[in-house]
Amino acid sequence: MPLIYLYIIIIYNIKWQNKMDITNIQKIKPYVEKKKSNGNVYYQLVRKAWINGTSKRVWNKYLGTGKTIEKVYDEYEKCTSLKFNSFEYGRTAALMKIAEELNFVEIVNKHTIKKRINGLTVGEYMLLIIISRASEPLSKNKISAWFDESFISIIWSFPHKLNTQNFTNHMEYLTDEVMQKIEDDIGKSLVDKGVYPTHLYIDATNFVTYMKCKKLAAKGESKQKRNDKNIVGLALATSDENIPLFHEAYPGNMQDAKVFSEMFDKIVRRLQVLGVQNQKEKIIAVFDCGCNSSKNVKKAITEVNIVGTLKSNQVSELYNIPLEKYEFLYKDNDGHEIKGHRTKKKLFGEVFLFSWNNVPGNDSERLIRFLKYDIKIEWLENAEIKKSNDNKAITITNESNTLTIKLNKEENKAILCINGKETHEYILKEEGDNINIYYEMDFTIVMRSHPGSYEKQRKTYEDEKKEILEGLEKIKKSVEREGKGRRMGITSAEIVSAKVIGKRYKKAFWFECKIKDEKQICEYGTNVEKEKELYLMFGKKPIFTDKHEWSSENIVKTYGQKDFVEKDFHWLKDVLLIPIPPIYLQDDDHIKVHIFLCVMGLVFYRYLMWKSNKLDEKLSGTKVIETLEKIRVVLSQRDDKNVTLKFEEMSIDQIRLFSTLNLGEVLKNVNI
Repeated sequence: MPLIYLYIIIIYNIKWQNKMDITNIQKIKPYVEKKKSNGNVYYQLVRKAWINGTSKRVWNKYLGTGKTIEKVYDEYEKCTSLKFNSFEYGRTAALMKIAEELNFVEIVNKHTIKKRINGLTVGEYMLLIIISRASEPLSKNKISAWFDESFISIIWSFPHKLNTQNFTNHMEYLTDEVMQKIEDDIGKSLVDKGVYPTHLYIDATNFVTYMKCKKLAAKGESKQKRNDKNIVGLALATSDENIPLFHEAYPGNMQDAKVFSEMFDKIVRRLQVLGVQNQKEKIIAVFDCGCNSSKNVKKAITEVNIVGTLKSNQVSELYNIPLEKYEFLYKDNDGHEIKGHRTKKKLFGEVFLFSWNNVPGNDSERLIRFLKYDIKIEWLENAEIKKSNDNKAITITNESNTLTIKLNKEENKAILCINGKETHEYILKEEGDNINIYYEMDFTIVMRSHPGSYEKQRKTYEDEKKEILEGLEKIKKSVEREGKGRRMGITSAEIVSAKVIGKRYKKAFWFECKIKDEKQICEYGTNVEKEKELYLMFGKKPIFTDKHEWSSENIVKTYGQKDFVEKDFHWLKDVLLIPIPPIYLQDDDHIKVHIFLCVMGLVFYRYLMWKSNKLDEKLSGTKVIETLEKIRVVLSQRDDKNVTLKFEEMSIDQIRLFSTLNLGEVLKNVNI
């Protein structure tokens, strides 16, 4: 073998042997080696191994002089005597600060009757439930353990222990009447802080529960498609800032239209309590077609302006208008061109305006309100109302203006004249001893076309169409089965096919069974004409309003903002925020209180968002919460010395939120 190759092999073996695996090196027992240099003694840890019959150093670590080693050892002793405890601070402190600003605890205590004893008040118990629920969806028997791990335990002290019975006992103080009063006062606090509603977004949802109770949990159409489970309904009315101003828990088997009818009077009452119902402009109520029964619209339009959607059968003729006749309105955030076709139509029949017999009298305020908000007459304050001696005219005057309403019994009309000019005609009806005045509701309708919605609905339909046809084919095979195996009967096939097709597409598909030549025969297919009608509806939404002066763009955008309340529902279902489910309670009253407290938690969150929007660089809702919950506080103690409190290092966003929300104030009552 040439010498050069032998030399390479020897060098390679030496290098390979010197490169020991770190795991094997760590198995070697180290020892301290002393070395002198320039009169100083240095120490190092050394590991050696036998390599090719020779002891070689394979690892070393410099330790320093004896003095350095002593200093390190002393520092280690100090560290071992130092105790730490770290708590999540930001989110909990923010919710406590918001509760303080809105006077939540004081308001609850004001409306609940409890003998004053040492310990937590009803308001403090309810606040603990809210904050713990915001942390995670805890049952009442786990709040005690959560409290012990929360920094609230260092600022609240009380002589008793927390347990399930304590919480449920204190929930008993919150009756329906008490919760209404609390929500009234919280609403007043919000208005005082500058949260002034100009719009109300009204909608309803429901939540699955595995519990059974008397009335509240019932079978109904579950939003989560869990029709086999009991559900509990929740209606919300939220302001422009997404902040709930009203809520109502209701049985899961109630229809949306009935819920709206029952709660609308309560919403009007709430607006009156808040002092926001007597301004120059009516509040705009925005709601879905599920609420737009004739009764509901007639009730709503006397108190608010409305923006809503219509059922397809109310304006079926508008779906046939070609897109070429639509006008461009605006581009949405995804770049879709939103178009609209505008028209007017009389809908929902006649609305009672006032009783002629009761003006002047009980209906005077009703008439003045109509003239002020609907006819836009601004000079009515302190105006005088008189009726002619012959009972044929009502005159309303101030120093320089006059309007008159004249009866025309021959033509069953009442005519409004402003400063001598006839401007409006109304319907006159003689009903018993009363002469009642009505008007027909005329609405502006914008049929909105959204290409993004069209594509989404088209794809959904085509996917579901495939599943429906496959399902109908399975039924057909089962009905026509020959030989072994159980055949499906015709009656069963018709029932099952109806479920497969579903209510939404029942006109687009057909399924028939019959007996021919003593055999069961099934046929099915698509109704081509009805399917075309279905495609014409995709991406379109008929939006109606009594705000005739608004632009089509404003009408469509206002309805689009209804996703405010949808976002609130999402937050009430999000396990990371303030979730209503899972519902661990079986008593109707306790479930109502549970939902009330979750909604109050949502109010806290939304008010927090409103405050954080004052930052120069705004953060999204969930980003604010994520940023807050990363703010942590640390308690430290060395030996038996005093406990010190410090915050972990904060990011720029955390510092800005900490300052804006004044989170440092929460620790003013720290008990360490």
